[in-house]
Amino acid sequence: MSLTDPSDAAAADQGPSGTAPAPPPESGREAYRRQRQQAATSRRVSRATYAQLRAGIRDGSIVPEQRLHETDLVKTFAANRNAIRRALQMLARDGLIERHTRTGTMVTSSIVTFSATGVLPLDGAEELRVAELDQDVIPMPPALAVRMDSDSAQVLAYSQLGLFGDLPLYVRSGYAPRLATDPHFFDQVVESDRDLLPMEVAFRRLFGAGLGAVESAVEWAPAEASQCELLGVEPGSPLLMREMLLVDEHGRGREFSVTYFRGDRVSLSYEQEWPDAEAAAS
Repeated sequence: MSLTDPSDAAAADQGPSGTAPAPPPESGREAYRRQRQQAATSRRVSRATYAQLRAGIRDGSIVPEQRLHETDLVKTFAANRNAIRRALQMLARDGLIERHTRTGTMVTSSIVTFSATGVLPLDGAEELRVAELDQDVIPMPPALAVRMDSDSAQVLAYSQLGLFGDLPLYVRSGYAPRLATDPHFFDQVVESDRDLLPMEVAFRRLFGAGLGAVESAVEWAPAEASQCELLGVEPGSPLLMREMLLVDEHGRGREFSVTYFRGDRVSLSYEQEWPDAEAAAS
């Protein structure tokens, strides 16, 4: 039988002062791993904060001329000050905010949202202005004839610059098979752009038929020299390239367009209504 008091043994384990023993020293490799993990976590927090702030600018909950205070943002996003500052630096590189030592941080620009299958902004369409760049009649490219399922020998080609206020947002090139029924096509394009008609209304005005289908694809493309001059961006800046084919109610391809949107000022939205799961199952 042991005559040792259990409390004496516990005290011995804790050390002479009665405190818990010190943890073993951290090895160099463990310290390196810990620092890398902390850095990775900080970057993730910065990116998440940046994405949330950019989303706020896009949806209008954060508006131009609004001031952003670091202290408030730390509380709102539960992030440390360094992560907030990195997120603000990213927004400043996007040109959405300006940061000054004395006056602080202010939102200077907005993000305009277009439908991925439409031609007008979802909000503020009245601020859109379309400038005609050029119009021409050219031979129908074979690949385009196949894409549009057209036997027309010529195509009506036109280019446009879209501005939101004074800010250039996109460059659009459109191509429509030349038909005997559209001698005033270019004039009608100008009128539709001036009146900012919904796409289905403009389509009927231009082609004399109802809009039957829209095929759209979006991908990333770097800005080329000619686009840089029109859009006011640096070479290689990210653009959202949207190809769109409009088909009439009779199944004929009537217009094919390629639009280059500024990636720093435009977002494309696609909404799909899904049937009720229970109703679909029954």
